[in-house]
Amino acid sequence: MIYELSTKDAKLTASEREALKKAKSMPVIYDDDSPEMTPEMEQAFIAARKKKPFSKELATTEYKAM
Repeated sequence: MIYELSTKDAKLTASEREALKKAKSMPVIYDDDSPEMTPEMEQAFIAARKKKPFSKELATTEYKAM
């Protein structure tokens, strides 16, 4: 699913909100490319986020089909 936010004040549509609601109830499926975190990996992830927290600013990226 692709979401495009054209402005800072863009709002999700009802169908987008419904898709997110449905996604929240789906189980996480781990595989070789995305394994479940070990306790050590989880602690490293938490430490990295504390060291460099997420920015509140929206990142904008433009992709063009070739």
